[in-house]
Amino acid sequence: MVSVFVGVAAFVSSLFGIVQPAPQAHEPSLGTALPSAPAVFETSLQSRISSTDTSLTLVANSVRGGSSLSGYNCFTVDEGRTDAEYMCGTVSGTSVSSLTRGLDPATGTSSNSALKFAHRVGANVKITDFPVLQILRNQANGTETYPNTLHYASGVTPTLPSDLTDKEYADSLAFAGAGVIDATTASKGVVELATGCEAASSTVTGGSGPLVVPASLATSTYNAATAPCRVLSTGNDGLIDQGFLPTTISKNITFAGTDTFSSSTVIGSFNAVDIGKNVQVFTGSGTFLVPTNVKKVSVEMVGSGGGSSGCSTSSSCTGSPGSSGEYRAGIIDVSATTSVAVTVGTGGTASSDGTSSRFSTFMVAGSGRFNAAANTGSGGDIAIPGALGSVGAVGSALCVAISGTSRFGTPFFWGSGSGTGGGAGQGYGNGHSGGCEMNNDNAAGSGGSGLSGILIVRW
Repeated sequence: MVSVFVGVAAFVSSLFGIVQPAPQAHEPSLGTALPSAPAVFETSLQSRISSTDTSLTLVANSVRGGSSLSGYNCFTVDEGRTDAEYMCGTVSGTSVSSLTRGLDPATGTSSNSALKFAHRVGANVKITDFPVLQILRNQANGTETYPNTLHYASGVTPTLPSDLTDKEYADSLAFAGAGVIDATTASKGVVELATGCEAASSTVTGGSGPLVVPASLATSTYNAATAPCRVLSTGNDGLIDQGFLPTTISKNITFAGTDTFSSSTVIGSFNAVDIGKNVQVFTGSGTFLVPTNVKKVSVEMVGSGGGSSGCSTSSSCTGSPGSSGEYRAGIIDVSATTSVAVTVGTGGTASSDGTSSRFSTFMVAGSGRFNAAANTGSGGDIAIPGALGSVGAVGSALCVAISGTSRFGTPFFWGSGSGTGGGAGQGYGNGHSGGCEMNNDNAAGSGGSGLSGILIVRW
């Protein structure tokens, strides 16, 4: 009764020119693979389906030859009738689910609601390859995409600009052979990422092209585990992480201009501001104990002065002077020892030579001598010979004597209207001046001893 009423209503509407809206078609989802297309399959519906059902049950599932349907397939239901319908779904046993109903026979991919019908029990069901052919046609025409990767049977070498290529051929063009263009500083091209140690050793070219430094090698934060072969970058403050700086430096560093060290700066075991301020003075022989971590010391020394002679008191006469000790100075490497023997020369007695001053065998300052230039020592960076004093000078009314003066002494100068025994002045290393006697006044003009030397160590 309902169907009769609907049919009459449609007839009446047509008489009055009432146009029914056309059913809207839509694209179905046919899955990610093409439907199967066996040559022959035919069965019937196990149960009735409505025009909106999305599943159905088959009476049997047997393909000629003994196999059965499975997966995605397409069917024609009620072929040859006015309510014939194309549909596709997933087959499992005799059940077909996820049906796409009402496929348009003109496209094979569009679902049209006007082409969806109810089907009775026993309705004829046949396999169809119509949607498969339409999909392949659309793919060949470029109006539909391929859902899966296509493969060549083997590698191909295209010859025409319109030929399709495979990945193997594309890779060979991009990464090997004469077609590869290496990047330069003036043009783009192919490069190879450098390893950390390749970057550190300034390697220019790798196995496949010019090397570039990846950002992963750059760091501004020190990490002992990953620090080797890294590209050092300043931090946000523009400074370098001090962890990258060595704690010991094997090469000499030259500071340009004036550099100021704070009281807390330590070099070795000494405060930087105190280096060079430590001093030990030897005015007699002894031992210099090398402080911990001290490798070099500054040493300066002078040998002792020579003695002088006098003259008799019976007539005017002059005695012979002694020369001052030699001065030497230098930087001495004491890294191989813990102590150094120090000898300070003692002044020569009247008419005798003095003795040398020594910093072990590292440096020797020659002694002053009687009536002769000072002995020559060895070692050091600076050497100043000892000076010979003057003999006593006799005038008509004056007797004069001058001592030989060292780097660490003040001179002796004597003038008298009668005889004098001379003198050695003050300090260290002076020679004694000669004595003199004048006018036969029987005033003794005796000789005397030179001054002892001195040795100074600084670090």
